Amino acid sequence: GTFFEPGLQALTIPAQSLIDLANYIYLNSQFTIALSFLIWMYLFRNEQYCFFRNMFFVSLALALVGYIGFPTAPRASAITSIARGPRPFPARYQVSMASPG
Repeated sequence: GTFFEPGLQALTIPAQSLIDLANYIYLNSQFTIALSFLIWMYLFRNEQYCFFRNMFFVSLALALVGYIGFPTAPRASAITSIARGPRPFPARYQVSMASPG
């Protein structure tokens, strides 16, 4: 089936060096490939380079706007308030369930 990820994770969890290598490659390959492509385009396709460079930076700016506008994780202040737990209401807002008098 297509639900192979839990089994694959179970195989790779003990191999910490493999996980570190995969993380390193994932992090660095995006920048390396993009920079290499920009250099190649500057050297061999110079007439299209300016347009491509500008569109590359526009896409990065749009990605940054999306990242700031729609964060994928809650703000740190929300996390700390969750970690503190619920705060009790002040006494003036608590309702007494005891019968009067």
